Amino acid sequence: MKGWAVDTTARNPQRIKEILRLFEKHFNGKLWDESTQSDFTLKLIRQKLYQPRIVLTKKIRALRGRTWAAVLNRMGFARAYSGQAVSITPVGRRLLRKDADESTIFLRQLMKWQFPSPIERRVQKVNLRPFVAVAYLLKNLGSLSKNETAIFVFTLLDGRSLVKVSAEISRFREKLRVVPDTSREGFMEQEIRKRLDKHRLTIKEAKRWLANYREYADTLMRYLAHTNLFSLMEGKLFLPLKNQYEVEWILQRFSSNTGDFGRGKLYLQAYYDPDQPVLAWEDPKWLQSALKRVEQDIQEVSGELASIGHETRMSIPPSLFKPAKTAAKLRSQLQKATRPLELLVRKISNLKKIENAGMLIALQHERTSKRRPRDVSDEFRGYDIFSEDHRDKRYIEVKAFAGTGPLYLTAHEWLVARRFGRNYWIYVVENSLDPVEQRLHEICNPFRKLSHLAQQKTTLQYKIVVRNWKTTAKTAQRNPTKHDCRNIRTI
Repeated sequence: MKGWAVDTTARNPQRIKEILRLFEKHFNGKLWDESTQSDFTLKLIRQKLYQPRIVLTKKIRALRGRTWAAVLNRMGFARAYSGQAVSITPVGRRLLRKDADESTIFLRQLMKWQFPSPIERRVQKVNLRPFVAVAYLLKNLGSLSKNETAIFVFTLLDGRSLVKVSAEISRFREKLRVVPDTSREGFMEQEIRKRLDKHRLTIKEAKRWLANYREYADTLMRYLAHTNLFSLMEGKLFLPLKNQYEVEWILQRFSSNTGDFGRGKLYLQAYYDPDQPVLAWEDPKWLQSALKRVEQDIQEVSGELASIGHETRMSIPPSLFKPAKTAAKLRSQLQKATRPLELLVRKISNLKKIENAGMLIALQHERTSKRRPRDVSDEFRGYDIFSEDHRDKRYIEVKAFAGTGPLYLTAHEWLVARRFGRNYWIYVVENSLDPVEQRLHEICNPFRKLSHLAQQKTTLQYKIVVRNWKTTAKTAQRNPTKHDCRNIRTI
C-alpha cells in the first residue's frame, strides 16, 4: 500500500454546489446507466464546468460522467451508482438551499470522511480520518506546505502515528533549510523513497509518486481551506489563531482513527445527516468557556509583552459574553473576541523579528572583533551571548529596537550584571531591521555605569528600567583596535 489518495477531478470546491445543482435538476430519480452518465458529461461541458482536452467518444463520456458523479458520492451529496436510481442525499439538499452555510457543510462532511468506509471501499489497509490528522499536525506545527502534505500526510496509514509524523516533519524542515535550491527536488524524492521504503522505489518511480502526491495535496488543501477553519496562503495551509480553540475542541472529541461514527449502515446514516457531527460553536456552554480561555490568553500575552517593556491593555468587550440566538452568531462572537489576542500575538511576532535581527548583528560584531561568540539566549542565564578570545570574556545581553527606546532588564539580568561586573555587557541595537540605519551600542559594566539612571518598576515581575542610557554614550570607531570598559561605545 503506497498511501491513500483524494479525487482530483473537482479541484475547486467552490464549484461543487453548481455541479450538484445541475445533477439534481437533470438526473435526480433517473437510472444511472451509460446513457445518463454520458449525458451528464455533455451538460457539464455545455455549462463550462468541464473542459475536456480530447475528443470524447460516448464510452469515454460515460466514464467521465461516472468520475464526476463519484466526487458527489464521496462528499456525501448524492448517491449515483450504476444500475440504481440517482438520489440527492439530505446533506446535498441542505447544500442546494439558498441560505446554505457552505463552509459549515463541508466542515461536517470532511470531519466524517475516513479510510476505510462504505464510501471509500477501495482503501482497506488505512486507518485514518484525514481531517483530524491534518488538524493535529497544524495545531502542533503551525502550518503545512504542499510538499510536506504530499510527502508525509498521504503516506500516513494509521492515525496513531501522528506524534511520530509530526516529529519527522520538524526534522525534514531542519534538513531542508541547509539544502541548496538546486538540490531540493532530489532531496524530496529521497524522502518519498524513505517513506515508501518497503516498496523499493526507483528514482523514476519516486518522481512519479511525488508528482501524484503533490496533485492530491493541492486538492486536499483547497477543500480544507473551504471549511474556513484553515487558511491557504502562498501554497501553505495555516491554522488561524481565531480558530485554534475550535480545533482543540475537535481534537479532544474526535479520533484520527475510524470508529467515531460507527460502521456500515450506521456510518452512512451519520455521513448523510446534515446535522452531524455537532460542532463546537453550537454549544453555548463551550462558547462561554472558550471566551474565558481567550481572556486568560490575552492577559498572559499582555504580561509577556509587559515583561519586555511593552505594556498594553486589551480585553474582550462585555457584549460578547451575552448569549447569541444562532450558532453562526456564537461562532462570530468567539472570532471577534480573538481579535485583540491576534493583535498581541502579531506584536510579539514582530518583536521576535526585531530581537532575532539584533542577535545576528551582535554575533556578527563579535566575530568581526575576532572573538568567538556562542548564542545561549535559550538557556536563561541572564545574558544572550557568551563571547571570548585569548584575553577577554564577555557575558552579553542584547537589547534590540525597531527604532530606539528605554532599556528593560529583569531582576535576574540586573543581578547577573552585578555579579560579572566589567565582564558583563549590554549591546543595544537600534533600527535593527534597517541595514542602513542600524547602530550597535556597547555598554560595559552596566550595573555601575547605569545605576544612577535606573528605575525600579513592577509589572508581572520586578524590572529595571533605564530610559536615558544614551546620555553617557560616546562614539567609537567601527572596528576599534582596543576595547575598554570606560565608556558606552557606539559601533
